[in-house]
Amino acid sequence: ANAIDPIEALVVDCGSVVTGGGVSLAIDLSLHLIEKLFGPDKARETAGVIEYAAAWPQRATNSRQ
Repeated sequence: ANAIDPIEALVVDCGSVVTGGGVSLAIDLSLHLIEKLFGPDKARETAGVIEYAAAWPQRATNSRQ
């Protein structure tokens, strides 16, 4: 049987499987996939546009500044 090792994380990316947990799962996971597919600049831009700096403080920039 496969062992499951639970970890505390907003997003878990195992390559072919990407999952997340928490109240804001859809936003966190979306930003992770944007970063993975289009790069960190696009993810930061998106986080800034939707004003999501609370969860991405080290990544988000507010594009309206």
